[in-house]
Amino acid sequence: ILIDDGSTDTSGRICDEYATKDKRVRVIHKKNGGVSETRNCGIREASGRYISFLDSDDYFEIETIEISSSVIEAEKADAVIWGYYADFLDAEGKVLLSKIISPNTGNLSKKDNSRLSVDEQFWGIGYVWNKLYRTDIIKENDFWFNKDISMGEDTLFNASVLSEAGKITILETPLTHYIQRPEKTLGTTFHHNIYDLKMMWCEAKRNFLVKWGFNNYKIESFYNKSAFNGLKSSLKSVINTDELTDLEKGKYIDKILQDPRTLNMLTSFKPANMKESVFLFILKHKILRGALYRYFKK
Repeated sequence: ILIDDGSTDTSGRICDEYATKDKRVRVIHKKNGGVSETRNCGIREASGRYISFLDSDDYFEIETIEISSSVIEAEKADAVIWGYYADFLDAEGKVLLSKIISPNTGNLSKKDNSRLSVDEQFWGIGYVWNKLYRTDIIKENDFWFNKDISMGEDTLFNASVLSEAGKITILETPLTHYIQRPEKTLGTTFHHNIYDLKMMWCEAKRNFLVKWGFNNYKIESFYNKSAFNGLKSSLKSVINTDELTDLEKGKYIDKILQDPRTLNMLTSFKPANMKESVFLFILKHKILRGALYRYFKK
């Protein structure tokens, strides 16, 4: 299913050309509604046993669907997750660096979650373009992409869908090319609700771990670590943006540091190294606020 989300170039026409060449290709032209609404449109129209998503600037290896669909059938899994190439391009579109990001091959099961490595990468829970899902899990549970947020919708979707999966198969084989361009994207733009988004992702991941039966200690340890890193990245984003004045940055930082979620996390977070200990010390002592700026300033 190719969805033309109100494109202003020749993308729609190219989609139509593919549809005339191959009857399996279906094209939908719609008014621009953004990535979440476009994916939701695809979910509504999908009639196959499995669903996968691909953004217009990324691409699959030619055998991606063949491999992943064969694996999900053979393993009787609810979802398949695979590795990917992070392709870094220059302004002319030339690949400067292609980095392989691969999880370890194996099966994850709710009945035995001991093989699930709970870390910050979380085997790509923040992406939908390196996964194949059973369609019925998505449709029967009424899972949709959140249209009200501008970043991180993949994380919320995956945390919901995969929490209902009984078995997930992991492939280390890189099958998707994730294109990284030098220009500003949604992933590099400053979001005024950045901290709320980060905490929303942390909560979604925690809910996933609860449904997969992890013990409270592991869940809270992961949540605090994830929230701590979310706090760091939010403060870095605020300090380095050109969209706020210094006064506005100061007020924004004060608001984040006085947030009850921040205060609760800082009382229970245990730093794992000296760098985290130094950052935690800076956060707890407002007199060192200048050090916070130096810590994050580009």
